[in-house]
Amino acid sequence: MSVTYTKTAWPLIEKAIRDFLNDEFDQVYTGKEKPVSRHDESIRIYLDNSEPLQTNVKFEIRQYNIIIEHYFKKKKSLRNREWELDRVDRLKKLLLDNQCIGTSYFNLIIENIQYEQDDEEDESIKSYMTTILISVKNLTQWS
Repeated sequence: MSVTYTKTAWPLIEKAIRDFLNDEFDQVYTGKEKPVSRHDESIRIYLDNSEPLQTNVKFEIRQYNIIIEHYFKKKKSLRNREWELDRVDRLKKLLLDNQCIGTSYFNLIIENIQYEQDDEEDESIKSYMTTILISVKNLTQWS
């Protein structure tokens, strides 16, 4: 007997977020592996974990916790700093404008923003990142 299930994590969560961010930002990636980008900025989105909030025989409500890392090349100028903070504010506004996407997810909450962390994974690129932690909820109805 085959198992029937609903694909949720990729098409309804990660891909849905990537798609609306990709309209505004050029270098948007998904997955745990850091993108090898030589551009001034790039964004990586990946699902950190999920937990059930309510489950029964008819449906499940699950919270998904997502990490968004916004990478910038290091440059020393006040103008560049202003541009970077503007880009983070734009990212934050896009997330808030998309707190609910149809049947994909609802109740997007920005849990935390950590500014200007050094990127220790690759010293040759000389970049730092802003990390945004968000959570969304998804309702899956069982057949």
